[in-house]
Amino acid sequence: MTTLVPAPAQPLRTFGGQIDVRVEIDTGGGAGFGDLWDEALWDESPWGADDPVWVDMTDWVLEVVINQGAERWGERFQAGSCVVTVDNTTGIFTPENGVPEPWFRAFRPGRRIRVVAIPDPDTGLKTPLFTGRLTESMDSYDDAGFDITTAISAIDYMGDWADYDPLEMTATGAQRTDLRVHAALNRYGWPTAERDIQTGLHNIASSTLAETTLEECQRAADAEGGAFFCSKDGLATFKDRDWLITDTRSVNIQGYVGYEEIPTGAQAAHADQPANSWALSRVVNHAAYAREGGTAQEAQDTASQAASGIRSHKRTDLLNTTDAEVLFLATRMVNAQKDLRPRFDDITLVAVDDPANEDLNRLLWDTEYGDRLAVLINTPHGWATEREAHVFGMSHQITVDDWIVRLRLDDAQTIDLTYWILGDPEFGVLDETTRLA
Repeated sequence: MTTLVPAPAQPLRTFGGQIDVRVEIDTGGGAGFGDLWDEALWDESPWGADDPVWVDMTDWVLEVVINQGAERWGERFQAGSCVVTVDNTTGIFTPENGVPEPWFRAFRPGRRIRVVAIPDPDTGLKTPLFTGRLTESMDSYDDAGFDITTAISAIDYMGDWADYDPLEMTATGAQRTDLRVHAALNRYGWPTAERDIQTGLHNIASSTLAETTLEECQRAADAEGGAFFCSKDGLATFKDRDWLITDTRSVNIQGYVGYEEIPTGAQAAHADQPANSWALSRVVNHAAYAREGGTAQEAQDTASQAASGIRSHKRTDLLNTTDAEVLFLATRMVNAQKDLRPRFDDITLVAVDDPANEDLNRLLWDTEYGDRLAVLINTPHGWATEREAHVFGMSHQITVDDWIVRLRLDDAQTIDLTYWILGDPEFGVLDETTRLA
């Protein structure tokens, strides 16, 4: 059965929608893990606790801009950023000015901050859109000094992991990729409850963990062919190489964008400003990969080379323990990128009307990395284009009267299911690393 998609509508509760968006800062009465190791603050922010007390600061907020994720499949995820612009005429966001602050603990860089959506006013359940740490604030004054705004900048916890650059320790020995991620996070002291780590399928060479925590984790993700990122709720997240073909949200369509009619019970959003590309630069039909100390492994597709010319992708810095794993990664890259085909690169979501509060706008606040979406662009000129895509990045611009959500996408068909290496005991196993058509 199908149902018609409701008309476009404003999602924010203040303008007749159902969803509230709030900004909260950890300046309450609890202690927060990871507060700056500052002796002057020991009496107010004990080290190592994981129970933040979030205080609502939305009354002062004028705008929130969030940007997070990766550009496309195969690229590293970057630290997410958030800029909150506030009305600072009272001076409470300017330090050491003598103005009494309304916070239990001092407002300063280093505090944790999050942006949450509250989709149902009856339950009040909060879903994070961003969780991170304040890095700086900057005041701006009008000519007369009467209107004062402050831009508060934050980055997610990938910034923390990038800032910790320890000395060498005893070598770990070769490890499975997920265990390497755990080892790096353990050395940092990241709480185990704040992790979401899938079991890896590849192994990574020994390390003294002398790189930054983030680099150690990203190297493990590179060797795995998976992903490492900070989730919207602040979890250190590691995905195995097959996450886009095995995770339920990546295999099954999570929403329909741009459609007039959808399966009953499905999520939908209207589409605005789609970016659809057809680029030769995205084609890879020759991959030459090597691990440190190993032999270069090459994969190629001659049919694609005949059609598009030889288009190479090279990596010589992988830390896998076997050449077979490296060949797997090279073969997968060619299988995924050998074809010249159109792709949706990004798209802006437009909320649907939900007067009865039937939870019809989950795509705005519940979309996750790797989610599979169906996208249809109907033009007024009688033609249309349609693809399925995975979500790799997202941005939010939230003001007092608008909420703009833009998603960065990559073609879901780039993730090929047929990773087969003839005769290989690991990558030629029927129904595990290959299947019959």
